[in-house]
Amino acid sequence: MKIRSFKESDAEAVARLSNENSEFFQYIDVRPDYLKCMCLNPSFKMFILEDAGKVKGFCGVSYSNRRMAEIGPICVSKALRGKGLGHKLALRAIKHIDKIKPAHVIIKVKASNIAGQDFFKSLGFFTIEAVDMNGEHALVMEKQ
Repeated sequence: MKIRSFKESDAEAVARLSNENSEFFQYIDVRPDYLKCMCLNPSFKMFILEDAGKVKGFCGVSYSNRRMAEIGPICVSKALRGKGLGHKLALRAIKHIDKIKPAHVIIKVKASNIAGQDFFKSLGFFTIEAVDMNGEHALVMEKQ
C-alpha cells in the first residue's frame, strides 16, 4: 500500500468508491469530471491510497486561506477498513496541512456516523458545533 497524490486517471475509481459509500458523504453523486476540476484547484489536494495500481481509498484537503483547512472527504474500501489505513491517509493529509499552518483544521461528519466521529476523535478532533449538511445534521469537529 502506498499513499500518493491524485492523478486525473484516478477520477473514475475515486468517484465509484465515493458513490459506493455515499451514505457517509455530503455529496451523494460524485462525477469523475467534478473530481478532475476539484483537483485542479490550487486550494484542494487529494491523496490516494493505492495497492497494486488500484485505488483503495482517498482523502481530500481544502484550504481557502491560512486561517482554516478542512479534511474530507475520506474513504477506505470496505474490505480494507479496520487496518489503520484511514488513519494513515488522514495523517498524510494533516502533514500536508501542517505546511500551510492554518489556525484551524476541521472536518464535518454526519451526526448519524458514529464510527466516523470516533475515528476523528482518535486523531485528536473534538466537536465544536452542529450544522445542517444537505438536510442532515452534521458535526463540525476541530483538531486539538
